[in-house]
Amino acid sequence: MNEICTVLKGLEKRKILILTHHNADVDAISSAIVLKNFLSERNEVKVATCESVAKQCKKILELVREKILIDPDCGEFDFVIVLDTSSYEQVKKARNLKADMLIDHHENPEIEARYRCIDSEAKSTSAIIFRILKSLGHEFTKTERKLLLCGIVSDTSHLRFATRECFKTIYDLLGRDIEYKEILHLLQMEEDFSDKVATIKAAKRMDVYAFDQLILAISRLGSHEAIAARNLLKLGIDVAVVMTKKEGELRISSRGKEKILSHGLNLGEIFQEIGRFIHGSGGGHDLAGSANGKPLPYETVKREILRIFSRRLKRKGKKIKI
Repeated sequence: MNEICTVLKGLEKRKILILTHHNADVDAISSAIVLKNFLSERNEVKVATCESVAKQCKKILELVREKILIDPDCGEFDFVIVLDTSSYEQVKKARNLKADMLIDHHENPEIEARYRCIDSEAKSTSAIIFRILKSLGHEFTKTERKLLLCGIVSDTSHLRFATRECFKTIYDLLGRDIEYKEILHLLQMEEDFSDKVATIKAAKRMDVYAFDQLILAISRLGSHEAIAARNLLKLGIDVAVVMTKKEGELRISSRGKEKILSHGLNLGEIFQEIGRFIHGSGGGHDLAGSANGKPLPYETVKREILRIFSRRLKRKGKKIKI
């Protein structure tokens, strides 16, 4: 991290792009905006993502009135910082893609950069940005502290997976002038009609397998795969995998309950393997994995997912009739 701090401190009079993954989530957007604020004191800085910004970021963007570039041209910038991104597939719509620096908390990110700060023990990129800027003596505004809190709370599933280190960071960020309920308000989002319909469709189409007491569900949709995978866990499923085919590409999103860790499962590692199988890339966290690649048939990919889970769990899954 010392090298990263030195490089960031030395950037001056540069045109900088902070680029994060497609459909950027709260952690990605929050950490990018705070890093931009620090660098903007001596540079011209823009924040960008690919394709879209997640709906969960709506209140955050209203708070800071930040304009996010979509599918930027990296060639227009002197220095590109890729943030919270584990694979090239997640930023492939950025033109003339390059990465001078990578800051990330995912398992074994594949993106190459001259300067890399990877901490897979951190539960969010927001926590990493806090540590970096704090060591550089940055005076965080109240709004910046709210943004970083939103990133940490969001990526720990509202503190369900928070570590002691997370709580120490949260304590520092809350200070004496922020109430935790303010953060919950910024993160609160009523799922719209399309999200609800997508979840119902995913439940209706899912194939369910039991590995003794562990339940795996695999489904397919036309969109909203991440939201559907998350919501399927509420039905009692332990690992939910949802695939979509969009614009000639296969996208797979998965979510898991904490209990899968005791079975030796790590979804980030599993979906790195699946990413290679579909001739693309993948990765993620221990409880959230994703992959993007060629649009292979659903049944072909489903068989490979089952094969990987069977190998890792050392038993075959038994299909459950629903």
